[in-house]
Parts: sequence; structure tokens; C-alpha cells
Amino acid sequence: PVDMTEQVIKEYIENEESCILVAEENEELIGMMILEIIPCHMILSSHQKVGYIAAGYVKEEYRCQGVM
Repeated sequence: PVDMTEQVIKEYIENEESCILVAEENEELIGMMILEIIPCHMILSSHQKVGYIAAGYVKEEYRCQGVM
């Protein structure tokens, strides 16, 4: 549902440990990427948190053109 999608996007925007990047061409949204900082669960890592790509999308006609 649209309402759920809007709520999820709002939560990412309001969260200090996440961001949404968008790609535009001629004022048209052609791609997006959601990035998060999450706890690191790798046993041998000395890092407490790591960067994580939660989602990414590029419109089909713009793929393989360096958008992401």
C-alpha cells in the first residue's frame, strides 16, 4: 500500500543512521538508493557498525549507464 511505503520512506529520512540518495535527469526521478548504518555482526571485525545498502533501483532505460 502507498501509505506503508510513504511511512517507511519517512522513517528512513528521519533516522540519523540512514539516508536516501536519488538520481534525477531533467527533473525526473530515475533511480534511488537507501543506505543505513547497522550493527556489525562479523566476529573478526573491530568495527561496531558498518554501512549497508538496504535498497537500490534504477529505471530500466537508465541501467548500465553509471547511474549507480
